[in-house]
Amino acid sequence: MEDQPKKYHKYSRWERGEARPIQIIPRDLDILHKLFIHGALSSDMLHQLVSPRITLKSLSHRFKNLHRKPNAFIDRPPQQKGVYNAHYRPLAYAINPKGIQVLKDFGRVTSAAYRI
Repeated sequence: MEDQPKKYHKYSRWERGEARPIQIIPRDLDILHKLFIHGALSSDMLHQLVSPRITLKSLSHRFKNLHRKPNAFIDRPPQQKGVYNAHYRPLAYAINPKGIQVLKDFGRVTSAAYRI
């Protein structure tokens, strides 16, 4: 029986890890709303659209928490894996139905604007 080499990280960049449940803050609603309006965006673009005054590192940490289970309000489109130099490019994010439901619950989007 061959020993499997130990992974350096628990999850790869493309896997969905786990995190603690988060409490939605106004910045999260802004992130979800921009993704709802514009579709999939890179983390750099979201940083400039939502809050350019805070660091990209802290905002990227929030993206990870919004992406991970049990929150899972945003997804990473699978097409970005096939791009040249994918591991060296900013990650892209897209809103999913759970994120749209959060926008509806907080009154940022009406049912008329989007039908599930």
